[in-house]
This record gives sequence, structure tokens and C-alpha cells, in this order.
Amino acid sequence: MKNLELFGIPNICVTSEAPKKLAALLPEFFDAILIDAPCSGEGMFRKDDGMVKDWMEKGPSYYAPIQAEIAEEAVSMLRPGGHMLYSTCTFSVAEDEAVINGLLARHPELELIRLPRWEGAENGIGLDGCIRLFPHKIRGEGHFIALLRKRGGDGKEAPKNGKHINDKNDRLPEEAADFLSGIKASFMENGHIRVINDSVYLLPSEFPDYINCVF
Repeated sequence: MKNLELFGIPNICVTSEAPKKLAALLPEFFDAILIDAPCSGEGMFRKDDGMVKDWMEKGPSYYAPIQAEIAEEAVSMLRPGGHMLYSTCTFSVAEDEAVINGLLARHPELELIRLPRWEGAENGIGLDGCIRLFPHKIRGEGHFIALLRKRGGDGKEAPKNGKHINDKNDRLPEEAADFLSGIKASFMENGHIRVINDSVYLLPSEFPDYINCVF
């Protein structure tokens, strides 16, 4: 979130919500989804000794069901023709290839896109197309990456689902209105001001009107 703010990226909405609830609100809404899945962190052992202790307490058997649930809900939020990148920082097959194989088995509309190779990038274990990165072969830590595409669509941006925010901005507190009136930026013209729980948000114009549910 901090990096997004520093770069001044306007078309973002940050929320902390269960994937199942988001999927119910935003079916086939996103053109691209990045899953940085919570994992057992085996790829971070060299960098952080504390990760070994965490692995002893919560290993692959704990994280694999969580990853599968997150990925499953993400598929329902991905529009036809959209791409989903799944990534972990662990080496466990149960958390990596097994999650992707499970998605492919349950969703025939998904296809695995072969990622380009570079020096130090290894193929997946029993799953051609994804990538494994090992700390002793690259400059960095260990990771797993797989790119999926949902078949369908014509390659053009699909219309978003759901009722969208109307053109009338929420009634702002006087202090907020005075402050915003002094801001002259192009991104202010393409968003909508919303007052939610005593906070003021500038939301992308296409975001659904039921946004209150995810704040």
C-alpha cells in the first residue's frame, strides 16, 4: 500500500476482507489478479531464521488449504480472457504445483501459460510451464510462480458487473470540501468521493456502489 501511495497511483481500492465475500460482490470483475499467497516460507529460511520456527508451528499442511481457498475465489473474480498470477515463497509441492493442478482439474476454463525462462529459473515439479526459483541459483530468495488464463473473451476489456457509483458525490464535511477544492490533479476528475465511516475516499469511477460492504 505504501508503494502505491508513493507512486501516486489513483485507481486503487485497498481493503482487508475474506476472499469469499469479495467474490460474492465482484464476480468476473478483474482483468488481472495477483495472488501473493500466505505460505510456509521455506524460500525465506536463508534470509530469516525466524521463518524456520514459524514453519515448525505452521507448515505446508496448514497453509495449503488456505491457498486453495484463496485461489478458488480468485478464479470466480477473474473475467473471461483475464490472467491470474499465483506466487509463493516456499518450495512445498503441496503449496505450489498441487494448488495449480487442483485449479486446472476443477476449472476446465483455465489454462496454464508457460512462463519464459531465464538463467537460474527452474521448471515446476511435475508441472511444465510454471517456475521455481532457488536461492543458490539466483540473486534473491526462493519463489514459485504460475500464470493462468481464463478462456473466453475477445481480448478486450469486458464490462464490469454490478451497480456502479452514480455521478453525485457524497456530501462532504466542510473542512474536507475546502481541502479538496485546492487540489488540482487529473485523477480527481476520474473518481468519486465517498464518505465511509467518517473517512473520505477517492474511488475509481467503475467500482461498485456496494463498496461499503468491503470497508
